[in-house]
Amino acid sequence: MIHIAIFGYLFVILTGLVCLTIALILFLKMRDRLLFHFLLYFSAFTIFVFFYLLVLTYINVNFEQVDFYFMIVILAIIILSYSFLIYSILHFGHFLVNIKPSLKRKSFELFISIASFVCIITSFNIDWTHNQIHQLFNFGLILSYALLLFTLIYIFLLKLYYKKNVDPERKKILIRTSVMNIICIPGFLLDFYLLNTYKFALFIPFFYFAYSFFFLQYYIKNYYADLLTNKTREDIQELTDFLNHTGVSEREKEIIFLIMKGYSNQKISDELFISLSTVKTHIRNIFQKLNVESRFEIISRTKKS
Repeated sequence: MIHIAIFGYLFVILTGLVCLTIALILFLKMRDRLLFHFLLYFSAFTIFVFFYLLVLTYINVNFEQVDFYFMIVILAIIILSYSFLIYSILHFGHFLVNIKPSLKRKSFELFISIASFVCIITSFNIDWTHNQIHQLFNFGLILSYALLLFTLIYIFLLKLYYKKNVDPERKKILIRTSVMNIICIPGFLLDFYLLNTYKFALFIPFFYFAYSFFFLQYYIKNYYADLLTNKTREDIQELTDFLNHTGVSEREKEIIFLIMKGYSNQKISDELFISLSTVKTHIRNIFQKLNVESRFEIISRTKKS
């Protein structure tokens, strides 16, 4: 079972690293502040998942072959990444709901992260004489988990309270991440039991994978929208000429531009004041005229042309 868990952790972390790489490339192109704060949060999450799940699980399987001082370094990285993760969750959450940074907010974020750092340190008993490390099931360990749980619940309640004050695009992020929190918060309690009993976790890697997939999809879609937004008038005219050459109607052109902005069928329907079935009919006609089979191919074909 442990070896299966290691394989699963490896797959999840590779997915996260792909997400981080693409997010970094898109940030260098878009210079988006939301993307910057996501990179900060997700980097902390990746470091923690990598060392706490993959490396520590591997060490548990091969414990007798692991050097004592190497183990000390790994534990130090895990403790630091855990406190940094809690800080970044709070920081990213405050940014998502458009709360302006203040000394009070910054102090709160630092206090919770430092408190988690101190609590988790007190749960380790290191015997330097016999080169042994023991993690104690004490108040410090319980409080360190409780601080993570408090952080997730606090951010969830913050999203609910401020959701009316954010723009529609960011509101989508708040809703989807809130759903993930609702699903995974009880799962973290189960993971606490699984890690202490069977030495593997289920919901932490699932939560990490879900965030990877969601934000990867969101930022790629926004990147294509920015490609259209940042075009010059000459570029848009050339694109219009190309669409005229393919026999696309004026209404179908409007739909193509909205697809390139990442609009869903329902959103296109609302924007153009036409029925959903009419939108689907136009899109089928666009597929035929551009010789494509998906919305992504529409974006790719028009961008290249």
